[in-house]
Amino acid sequence: MTNYSFMRKLLTFALLTPLAITTAKAASVTIDLTCVLNGINAVGCVNGTSFGTVTLASTADPNQIALTVDLAGTGQKFRDLMLNYNGASTSITSTDGLASLVPDGFSITPYGGLFDVGKSSGQGWNGDDLYSTILTGNNGLLLANFLITDSLGNLYVAMHIQNIGGNGGSNCSGNDDGTTGCIPGQTGPGSLKIGGTDFFQSDVIVPEPASFALASLGLALLLARGRIRKALR
Repeated sequence: MTNYSFMRKLLTFALLTPLAITTAKAASVTIDLTCVLNGINAVGCVNGTSFGTVTLASTADPNQIALTVDLAGTGQKFRDLMLNYNGASTSITSTDGLASLVPDGFSITPYGGLFDVGKSSGQGWNGDDLYSTILTGNNGLLLANFLITDSLGNLYVAMHIQNIGGNGGSNCSGNDDGTTGCIPGQTGPGSLKIGGTDFFQSDVIVPEPASFALASLGLALLLARGRIRKALR
């Protein structure tokens, strides 16, 4: 005889399990690269042309933040990536060994603002388009710790884009007045120092490991119960 009570419990479990394993949320912050830094001031920032983004995202580990760089053009790369930080950690490293924490220890000349997370010798670190790494702190890392501006109160992030071009792939750079002949997505022999003042934040639903474990255990118990009842018939 079919055990309808058991079947109802199994169906209820199947319906509720997706809800149980998708309750966790991971926040992310994406900073738009619109500020031309080839002069001594950060200009062209408001409603400026975007040359890419830097995204920071929380992870399951409270000591780690995921970082991704997405430039507007394929085939481009960057150097001198710099961030700001004001949290409790006194050390920050990256999975590729490039990042380090030195408060007000990094700059991207001729812009005069100072940054806290970079590489070495007072400059930031380098990578290719779609670069990603994990930042690890020794006393917790929060997204809010990185959403502070440089020593001049302007930028959340700065970098130096390489292999960028102007019209027809011509050489290009930035100007003191915030204008540039560089075109987002265009490759070429030029370079552009760029920063970001605008960001947007989002919450992404992700599976929660503890919920997965509970769901698996519950399903195993239900299946075991069914096998036992079948054997006793």
